Amino acid sequence: VVEEGSLFSNCTSLTSIELPASMTEIPSSIFSGCTSLKSVTAKGTITSIGSSAFNKCTTLTTIPDLSQVTKVEQYAFNECTALPGPVDLHSVSEMGANAFYNCENLTGALDLSNLNVIPNKAFSYTGIDAVTLSDSLTSIGIWAFLYTNISDIVFPDTLTSIGNYAFWYAENLNGTVKIPDSVTTIGEYAFNNTAVEKFEI
Repeated sequence: VVEEGSLFSNCTSLTSIELPASMTEIPSSIFSGCTSLKSVTAKGTITSIGSSAFNKCTTLTTIPDLSQVTKVEQYAFNECTALPGPVDLHSVSEMGANAFYNCENLTGALDLSNLNVIPNKAFSYTGIDAVTLSDSLTSIGIWAFLYTNISDIVFPDTLTSIGNYAFWYAENLNGTVKIPDSVTTIGEYAFNNTAVEKFEI
């Protein structure tokens, strides 16, 4: 049984590992700082990623299937700069801040259709180019999609707040962006340095 704790953290020579079928949850900080870790595979189904589990695993390119993961805690993949995309997050209903922060090679589309709160700095400095939002989304945190390649966005009528710098320097974001009547707060510089031609408020 692997419990919470930094079991393999800062093992800077570790390059690959296969998780046993009995492991369904990846504990917090287990591989944090493993800067040579390139591949993590799993024999079983992973349902949860703990906080800082892969924090600053800067050479990580292969990870377990995330399609059944419902919870990704804070800093789970923070600064995994080599991690490619796309990643399947369609089952995720809970996510912590900085979950995929500065994963600069993370590209493709995101399906966040079960995530009702997008946390601060969740996907800042990534290469994602499209996102499907939950029909029940209530808030988008600060810096959430800062410096991404998103080209269009459709907000649901349940959205109430968009945080500071949420889409700052998302330079490909263009066309018309409709802000639902439900939105009561838009943070400073939320859409600064985008290519949006029209806002419907």
